Amino acid sequence: MKVAMTDMDIAWEDKEKNKSLCAAMVKEAAMYGADLILFPEMTLTGFSNDVPKIADKEQETLHFFTELAEEKRIAIGFGYVSMPDKKGRNHFALIDANGSLRMDYLKLHPFTHGGEADFYEGGNEFGCFTMLEQWNCAGFVCYDLRFPESFQKLPDRDVIFLIANWPKSRISVVCPVAGKGNRNAVLCCRHQSYRNGKRYLLSEKFRGVYPKRKGTYR
Repeated sequence: MKVAMTDMDIAWEDKEKNKSLCAAMVKEAAMYGADLILFPEMTLTGFSNDVPKIADKEQETLHFFTELAEEKRIAIGFGYVSMPDKKGRNHFALIDANGSLRMDYLKLHPFTHGGEADFYEGGNEFGCFTMLEQWNCAGFVCYDLRFPESFQKLPDRDVIFLIANWPKSRISVVCPVAGKGNRNAVLCCRHQSYRNGKRYLLSEKFRGVYPKRKGTYR
């Protein structure tokens, strides 16, 4: 499975500008033969607590990425916000290459230290799905990474994807491979599962395709 992980400088709260950036990256990833492209948390807005402003009203983010996935024949993982009641929900959705919604996960643990829990309600279910009829996958978002008990309770998975949106000050601490000067990070993590007798964790920022031989990880 080839996964493209994006190094995206999100235009804060500007959905139209970010749509153009995403469309170009999806086109590039598809050109290089990626099976899946992953975007950061709150892909089209950047992280914001202004829920009424950034929340989808008519599932427009899902529709946008569904059309892209169908057109370019590539699976797309991305983040968006909904507001079903007084609080928002922080989503990680995955659309497959046929345009079908395979996962719509709600972030379990809002970032309490940053005030996210004042504006967002956490989810209560894991996001599990299958890629290419053989890879058992799961998705998490950002601060979920700090709660190992969630990963311990998770059914055995081949790959765990975690999308995030960290401020510059956090990147050197949490994701040193991300490099300085970048605001957003996308992680692809393998955890709790083994293949070829080894256990892996991949945590990188990368624009373009991250090529891996089938059945292996670098």
